[in-house]
Amino acid sequence: MSSPSRCGAAHWGCTVGDPSLISPWGTCQVIPLSDTNPPLELLFSLTQESWPNWTYYIHSSPEIRALWQRPNPATREMIGEITGRTFDTEVSTYCEGQPTQYFMRLLTLKLWLDQRSAAVRASTGRPEQ
Repeated sequence: MSSPSRCGAAHWGCTVGDPSLISPWGTCQVIPLSDTNPPLELLFSLTQESWPNWTYYIHSSPEIRALWQRPNPATREMIGEITGRTFDTEVSTYCEGQPTQYFMRLLTLKLWLDQRSAAVRASTGRPEQ
């Protein structure tokens, strides 16, 4: 087992306790931002967190829209029972007056149920009852 001082710092490429960390002329590789990288203001405006800006993605992603609109009558019926209203293929319907996490939980449930239905179909050759 290596000592902690031999563990690499992945973001700098140096070992922990490496004296070159304090020397600007050391052996660490620091790659400067080039002119082709987006401005930091743009990056920070997209999200202030480590996670994606889900509010933005939910409303603008064709992939999320396609996943939500993928037909599965059993899943649509269950989501309708949970939400107390008929399933709507428009993502924005589930975001009005609700936190983003509400839609994300419904989408997660839908994806799980879709996957489960596909597995049942594959193993039995017929739709889930």
